[in-house]
Amino acid sequence: MGQPGVTADGLEGRVLGSVLRKLGIRRAAVRPSRPKAGKPARPRDFQRGRVYRWEGEHVLPHDREILSLDACARLVEAAYRWAEADRAAAAEWRPPGVHDGRGRRHACGSRQAIKLPRWARTRPVVLHECAHGMADDQHGPRFVARYVELLERFLGLDRAMLHASLARHRVRIAIADGLLPRAHRAAANKPQSSSGMRRIDQPRLQRLPDETS
Repeated sequence: MGQPGVTADGLEGRVLGSVLRKLGIRRAAVRPSRPKAGKPARPRDFQRGRVYRWEGEHVLPHDREILSLDACARLVEAAYRWAEADRAAAAEWRPPGVHDGRGRRHACGSRQAIKLPRWARTRPVVLHECAHGMADDQHGPRFVARYVELLERFLGLDRAMLHASLARHRVRIAIADGLLPRAHRAAANKPQSSSGMRRIDQPRLQRLPDETS
């Protein structure tokens, strides 16, 4: 039987400590790890893989034409003029710069700049990168909502069909009036058919089953 008040793990630790002392070996204290100082940890891009799989099946096949860099820049400007219609008329307003991304493996986009390798110069990919500059959650629900709006507006894809395919791929999408360009909210607030996005007053997330379910 073990000693009263001493667990098996505790007794094993004492025996190990005694053996190590006899051998002249000192055990180093285990210190809890501390987060590194500097930049805060970036939120996990939790549905990136799902978004890419959905996009590859339901978006990219609709338009594979390779555009010139100038044509990409015109599409970016049109997308941002539409999304930022309330301030695009200001003299200081500028769309993101569009740059040659040759030598890069991946396209990237932000509100300041979009970099496009030649393979990425298609309308769906350009709109994908535009959506990154219009949302702050990587490939999260707000990004997906923006992307769907752009695909409907500039690629002519059906919103209800996109929503249905997102649900099948278990991709979460934000449903909120605040995600629409201000200049277009009045139209969005009118009663819509059952296939359209319904108006709600507070931002919320359309919750879909977790990947493990």
